[in-house]
Amino acid sequence: MADPAEPTSKTNDDPLAKALQSLFVSFASVVQGELQSSNNEYDLLKNMNLRAATEYDNFGDFASGLSSFVERLKAKNEHFNQYLQDMEMIDKQVTELEALVSTLDNYTSTLQAQIKVAYAAAKKPSGHL
Repeated sequence: MADPAEPTSKTNDDPLAKALQSLFVSFASVVQGELQSSNNEYDLLKNMNLRAATEYDNFGDFASGLSSFVERLKAKNEHFNQYLQDMEMIDKQVTELEALVSTLDNYTSTLQAQIKVAYAAAKKPSGHL
């Protein structure tokens, strides 16, 4: 079978055959170029999809790590909540103790004043002998 790009002796003589052969060769080149262009676009799309898949995998890994980090923070928060409750209980007890100390201070001040009055009254000479 003869190569269509090679003119035969029959086509050398016929200008219409030459023109048609040139047209078909040119058309084949255009079609081949279009197919190559489409192939290049598909390759680009494939590479873009692979890149996107890699990025999404990285996002998934990051989200997984972030989720693990949040879970650890929640566990630490629960652990510290116990300390917070203990501190609130101690604060309440200190407030109650301060109120008790204030009451005792008032009582001792009153008692001291009464003792001073009683002591001063005892030092006064009385008219009775």
